[in-house]
Amino acid sequence: MGNDVVAAVLTDAEIISTQSENTTEITGEISEEQFEIYEEPQSTNRLLDEEYLVEHSDRADLNLLQLWYKEAGAYPLLTRTDEVYLAQLIETSRVACQQLESGEYLEGGKIALLQIKEKGERAKRRLIMSNLRLVLSIVFKYFSNRFTGDLPPIDMLQDGHLGLMTAIDKYNFRIARFSTYATWWIRQTIARGISDAGRSIKVPSHISDKARQFYNAERYLKRISVQNPSDEEICRQLIFNKLEKKLDRPPTEPELKRQLDKDLKETLRTKRIVKQYMAPTLSLDFCGPSYDNEDGATLGEKLPDQTAISPEAAADTSIMIDTVRQMFEDSGLSPEESTVLDYRFGLSTGGKTFTLEEIGQMMKKRYKAMSTENVRQISLRALRKLRSPKNIKMLRPFLAQMKA
Repeated sequence: MGNDVVAAVLTDAEIISTQSENTTEITGEISEEQFEIYEEPQSTNRLLDEEYLVEHSDRADLNLLQLWYKEAGAYPLLTRTDEVYLAQLIETSRVACQQLESGEYLEGGKIALLQIKEKGERAKRRLIMSNLRLVLSIVFKYFSNRFTGDLPPIDMLQDGHLGLMTAIDKYNFRIARFSTYATWWIRQTIARGISDAGRSIKVPSHISDKARQFYNAERYLKRISVQNPSDEEICRQLIFNKLEKKLDRPPTEPELKRQLDKDLKETLRTKRIVKQYMAPTLSLDFCGPSYDNEDGATLGEKLPDQTAISPEAAADTSIMIDTVRQMFEDSGLSPEESTVLDYRFGLSTGGKTFTLEEIGQMMKKRYKAMSTENVRQISLRALRKLRSPKNIKMLRPFLAQMKA
């Protein structure tokens, strides 16, 4: 704006980021007497201390949590044989459902398929109820994690339950134990739930994973008597943990040094990014207790606008523009020359400048049609008139402010 005119006058220049599932059909027959499908709980064992529930839950969720704990302890655990049999019933039921939907079954076979479907649904319910304790054990590991945000325990349990049901739908009993397979799905749905709803502002899941890794490394350092580990110490420990897991043994000093030289700088940068993402958030309407909040102002009213011009700078700019306009009059500039400089340096447009071609188009409305070359000649002629010793002396103080 006015600074550009000062520079032009003094220096003679212008400033310028499905899983595919292989389903297999059951060809063998399954005996109903091989395993009993329970319909009602047989025991009411209490899993957890009630004081812990009160500490980690509000009153609205407490009754729901107590019911969940009661149901989780009511069903006996399953053996490997039990899991295989229930999985066979569920898989057979899945095939029966496909046949019912497509209508590809023998005459009179619909009743048999419906019975198989019903047995599969009962088996699925039994598999769910007998593995609720697995969901609980995984969810409770998140209670001591500070990255769960404001997500209540009951919501984490519900997310874990959804992961358990997904695992049952995709489980292949020929590959692994059900608990091993279901753990991954339960953890994934809980982590996604925390990422989606656990914070006021959603944090990408990979950032949450990185934050959890840094937090675990920091907690380990504090446990071995490092009171306040620095970011570099935390990153070194994280790199050590990753290398140890990769090699399946503690790394040697040369191996650790090579890995640190390679990854330490990038890990420190990631640590800074994660710290920014995981910083606590406050509403701009927040009006909490504060030593300087006697007037009841909100946080948004007290935060400075980083893009706004300070009152001192606004006053200096106003004085500079007034001085430049006075120079226009004292130097005898014509109306055309004054208008061209106004548009060129944004004196009368709030700092918005225009190109020579745009100025020529705008000059048609007030004076006569001008080409780009005409506008350039008028601008140079006006600047030559302004370069007098008197004007230069007037503009020296503003030049010092510009350099400061």
